[in-house]
Amino acid sequence: TLQHQIQAECMQPYDVAPEYNIAFTTAGTRYKYQLRLPTVASCFMEPKPLELEEFTRHWKALEGQNREQQVVWNTTSAIDMEKVKSVFSNGLKLAIINNAQPNQLFAAGTFRTGALSPQGSKISVGSLIRLEANPQASAFRLTVRSVHGKVSVALKNVIKAQLQF
Repeated sequence: TLQHQIQAECMQPYDVAPEYNIAFTTAGTRYKYQLRLPTVASCFMEPKPLELEEFTRHWKALEGQNREQQVVWNTTSAIDMEKVKSVFSNGLKLAIINNAQPNQLFAAGTFRTGALSPQGSKISVGSLIRLEANPQASAFRLTVRSVHGKVSVALKNVIKAQLQF
């Protein structure tokens, strides 16, 4: 048995998990495996607390330019918004934005990279999420807007996967 520990730093936005290639020889036989690392976009997220007005202003500013991803899907169980909030804040590392709508959830986060800007600071990508629940139809509509389109794709995919109750 061999255990291999990997530490990763994201250098740029991605929408498909990175590959990890393993090659070894044992008893004269060579083996080679291509694996996908279990590093989804939320691994590199930090919560970004915002007031509702600030969220709305940023949301409007992120319209267009392939920054938005949206998906609608049905669930197989009853929608529990408290459970959804827990997934967003604890599992996905997103800040929940307070709003008065019981079947809507707004969230914000920052996707952190290790790449340096020309000024020498690490580059980060802001992301905003709007989740609308329809309990009567057991359906969700998820909209993600990010400064970088690949982050929107990646977050849409991981959020939908986490909400497949």
